[in-house]
Amino acid sequence: GMSGGQLSVGGNIAGGALSGGQFSVGANIAGAGGVGGQFTVGANIAAAPMKGVQAAVGGNVASSFTGLQASSGLNFARDMRGAQVSLLNVGGDVDGAQVGLVNVAGKMDGLQLGLINVAGHSDGEALGLLSFIGNGQANVQLWASDIAYTNVAAKFGSEHFHTLLTLGFNPGTDTHRRRYVAGLGFGTHIPKGPLFFDLDLVGSTVHADNLFRDGDGMNVLGQLRLVAGWQVAKRFALIGGVVGNTLVTWDNGDRWMELGIGPEWRSSADRGRTNVRVWPGVLLGVQL
Repeated sequence: GMSGGQLSVGGNIAGGALSGGQFSVGANIAGAGGVGGQFTVGANIAAAPMKGVQAAVGGNVASSFTGLQASSGLNFARDMRGAQVSLLNVGGDVDGAQVGLVNVAGKMDGLQLGLINVAGHSDGEALGLLSFIGNGQANVQLWASDIAYTNVAAKFGSEHFHTLLTLGFNPGTDTHRRRYVAGLGFGTHIPKGPLFFDLDLVGSTVHADNLFRDGDGMNVLGQLRLVAGWQVAKRFALIGGVVGNTLVTWDNGDRWMELGIGPEWRSSADRGRTNVRVWPGVLLGVQL
């Protein structure tokens, strides 16, 4: 085995079990695993079970690792107990945390925090822009609201946190009634037997003729939704909720100031060029 430290510009190889540190510019290889730290600009490789720290600018690769893998490139461990922090984290069986731009795990027990999270099975949570979890949420919502008669959303995430991609359409012959609404939202999901409750925050923009034209006046619609659902069957639930709407318009966006129904509060600034309106709304629909 190797006890103490190995320092080199090229690479360090410990054929036996490592007990200590490997420091290099190129690569560190611990053939028989061990306990300690591998620090490099290039790559760290632990071919057998290892405890400690792997820190690299390039990447870390381990068969079975307990501790911390940190890099600015890639972390890979077939069996991981601890934390992986990198741009791309890949783990087979992970117990702990993955923090990065993209996190991938076969089986996850703990937290995935990243822009994109993927797990075959998770007993923890995933927080990110897009989370695809084998046993998590993957639903389609269809509903009517005071903003648009027809709305559809893709809802996906881990057991208690989800992302919403929403699209709404309100039919009509004139451009004041006909509108498209596109949004992105995040929410928390609380299941209670056959019932569930979602608290969602959704940001949208409203368009008149199509989604990709800019001449409809600039606007942002923020919605806080409290949604209750009743799971009638495995892939079918009735949903209903109350919505707090806040609309901000500028640059000719005031055509949207009459959206919705019910009581309202409004304010304007910049000589009427910027307008804010707050009002309550409702939604009714189904979740598949």
